[in-house]
Amino acid sequence: MESNVFNAVISACEKAVNWEMASGILTRMCDDALRPDVVTCNSVLSASENGVRWENIINIFQRMDRCQLQPDSVSYCAAATALGEVGFWALAIEVFNDARRLKLINTFLLTSSVSACAGAALWTLALTLHGEGDLLALPNARPSQESYNAAIFACQQAGKWAWSLELLCQMQAQRIHLHAISLECAARACGHSNQWKNAVGLLDFGCHTGGGDPAMWSTVVWAVETAQVAP
Repeated sequence: MESNVFNAVISACEKAVNWEMASGILTRMCDDALRPDVVTCNSVLSASENGVRWENIINIFQRMDRCQLQPDSVSYCAAATALGEVGFWALAIEVFNDARRLKLINTFLLTSSVSACAGAALWTLALTLHGEGDLLALPNARPSQESYNAAIFACQQAGKWAWSLELLCQMQAQRIHLHAISLECAARACGHSNQWKNAVGLLDFGCHTGGGDPAMWSTVVWAVETAQVAP
C-alpha cells in the first residue's frame, strides 16, 4: 500500500478522533518500510490531542526523532494542548521552549501553553508566557483574544484582580475585542478580592462595548453579595 493511501486513512481517523487506529496505521507504515512524513505524524498527533492521549503524543515525538523528522508548529501545538488538558503543565512548557528555540511559536501554541499554566493556577508563569508573544517579535505569535482570555483566567484563579484589569487595558490598547469571557473572568477576580466596585465598573463597561451578557450580570451580583454590600 502506498504512503499517500496510509495518509488518507490516517486523516480520516483524525477527523473521527480515532487515535488508536491512527497510531496503528502509523506503526504499520513503519513495519512496511514506508517512511511517514511530518504531515502523517501531525494527523496522528491531532487525533491523539482530541482524544487527550498524552502518552501517545510523547511516543510519536520519539518516533519522529528516530525517523529524523523535524516537528513543526502544528506538532508542537497538538502536544502542548494535549499535555495541558491533562494537567502536565511542566511538559507543556518544555514543548513551548523547544518550539521557541526553533522559532516555531505561533498564536495557537502560545494560547495552549498559557492555558496549561492557567489550568494549574500558575498565574505568574501564564503572564510570562503570554508576554513572550511580544518579546519574540514573531508575526504569527502575537497575543490573541484567546491567549488574553487564558491569562485573565489564570489571574482569576489566583485572585489577582489588578492584573486582570491590566490585561483588559492591554487588550483595548491593542484593539483586541473584549469578549464576555474576558470581562467575566476579570469581574470574578475582583469578586474574590472584595473589589465589588471594580466588578460593577466592568459590567458598565461591558454594556457599552457589547461584552455584557447574563453570565456577566450574575458574576457581578455574586461579587457584590460576596462583599456583603447591598446592590
